Amino acid sequence: MINTVLAVDATVEQILGYVMMLPLVALGLVALVGFGTGVRKMSWGIVAWMVAVNVYAVVLKVLQGTLGEFGEFVPVIVAAVVCATVSMLVFAIVRLVIYPREKKMDNKRMQDFLRREDRFRRIEREEFEELDDPEDVDEVDRLERMQDRRRKKYLDKLDGRPSFLSRLLAAVVIGLDYMFVCGVIVDTIVVLINATPLATGALADICATQAFQDLWDAADKNILDYLLIGGLMCGVYKGYEKGILSSLYSLLSTVAYLLGAVLAFWLPFSPFVAEGGILASIGELSVNFSAQVEGMLVGVLPFELPAGIMPVVGQIITGILLCVVIEIVIAISMRILLHFVNLSAENSMFHVIDGVFGVVLGLAVCVVVVFALLFALQLIEALGWYSASELLFVDTNLLKVCYNEVGTLTADIIQKIVALFPVA
Repeated sequence: MINTVLAVDATVEQILGYVMMLPLVALGLVALVGFGTGVRKMSWGIVAWMVAVNVYAVVLKVLQGTLGEFGEFVPVIVAAVVCATVSMLVFAIVRLVIYPREKKMDNKRMQDFLRREDRFRRIEREEFEELDDPEDVDEVDRLERMQDRRRKKYLDKLDGRPSFLSRLLAAVVIGLDYMFVCGVIVDTIVVLINATPLATGALADICATQAFQDLWDAADKNILDYLLIGGLMCGVYKGYEKGILSSLYSLLSTVAYLLGAVLAFWLPFSPFVAEGGILASIGELSVNFSAQVEGMLVGVLPFELPAGIMPVVGQIITGILLCVVIEIVIAISMRILLHFVNLSAENSMFHVIDGVFGVVLGLAVCVVVVFALLFALQLIEALGWYSASELLFVDTNLLKVCYNEVGTLTADIIQKIVALFPVA
């Protein structure tokens, strides 16, 4: 019996040992991927995020020592501004300097490759023509092997293959990216578990172990701030990549037609048609249609229509007519907007301007989403369901400041909503 228990424990330890080795194996694999691709084909998004997070952490630590007398708000906001400035600078360098230079280098390398490949083909063709016996298989095979070696030595280096230094740098950078992302994931899981009822409920036994306590002690308590920074950077990147015109086109192409149809059928039934002005003409049009249809049906139907049915028929016909007109206007507007989207894709200067406005739009969307989430957490805390300020944001800096500011701005709204709920 004892031997069986010891064997089971040994098996569990072996499994845990294998599980702990998986991140190292994955690190080796991603390093091999980076070594195979090189720097030029590497994504710089995580690198920019890692740089921004480290800049924010260092600047915040310095400012908390020098500007601590101003309270918690000033150092955090100044550190966030510095982080945003550095992030935008890195983003501008990558998008406006490195990418165009890489594209120019790619074009030059491809032109050199095509010129030299054409020269190699002429030389190889002449070498085959100069063979003493073109039917001699061994002689042809020797010539082909010699040509392959010559191609690998002088030609293949021009087809975009990365150098050893580029491969080595990519392996190191992608390995650091992997370690950073793994750290973010682990720290986020640990912080969220510790900030929810799971820590005292379903996962209480796991949270009581020494291994989890070690993870909690080693976890960066500002990890939620880093996720917020990453989300804002993602909004900037996507905003510049798509541009404001493309974003508006994607949004309108899915929503505008539906909203146009809803508006067209709502206007004839709305109470505003009786208030005069432009909308009064819509009401008059509905009345005219109902009168014409009623005149056409008099003496045709063998029964008498209900008294209130004809005004509704006139409003429906008016809605159909308005729907056709509005949809035509939307279609024409979408064609014009698509023309400017294509112009943005073809003209580099126009694309930069469009991308800058797209950055503003992307940041605005991210700010609205974050504001809505923090407002929801403030409301939940006011209702007494969950205290985010004491559990989720107690060890953060940027999110704590944002959370408190949202609570201050929406205090009256939250009180009115809470008043609608019955007191427990």
